[in-house]
Amino acid sequence: MVAVLVLCFACDQATKILARNYLVTPEPVFLIGKTVQLHYHENSGAFLGFGAGLPGPVRFWLFTVGAGVLLIAVLGLIWFARDLSRISIIAGSLIIGGGFSNLIDRIRFNGAVSDFIRLSAGGWSTGIFNAADFAITLGPYC
Repeated sequence: MVAVLVLCFACDQATKILARNYLVTPEPVFLIGKTVQLHYHENSGAFLGFGAGLPGPVRFWLFTVGAGVLLIAVLGLIWFARDLSRISIIAGSLIIGGGFSNLIDRIRFNGAVSDFIRLSAGGWSTGIFNAADFAITLGPYC
C-alpha cells in the first residue's frame, strides 16, 4: 500500500514540477501527432474544472477540507480492513495517492491544482488533467 501511494504521489508531483517549469507557454506541445497535448493550466475546481466557479470559501471547504477528510477516511478503511484483496488495496492506494497529491497542490497553490494533459483522437477530446487525476480515475477500475 505504502509503495503504491508513494509512487503515485511522487510521479504526479514530479510531472507537475516539469509542467510548471516547461509548459507555461502560449502554445501547447503536441505528441504522437496531435493525440497528446501538453499545456499548463491551473484548475481551481475538481476534476475537469467542476466547481471552479464556486466562491473561494466554498471551494476551500469542498475541495481542500472535504477531500482531506475523505482521503483520511479511505486511508483508515484500507489500513484497518482485514479482508481486502490485494487489488482492492492497490485501487484504494491509487485513489489516496492521487488525491493526496492534488490536496498538496491545493494547499500550496491557493486552492488550485496543476493540470497539463489533454488527449484527443478524431473528434473526441478529454479535458485537461494530471497524473493524479488519472490515478484517481483508474483506481476504481482495478
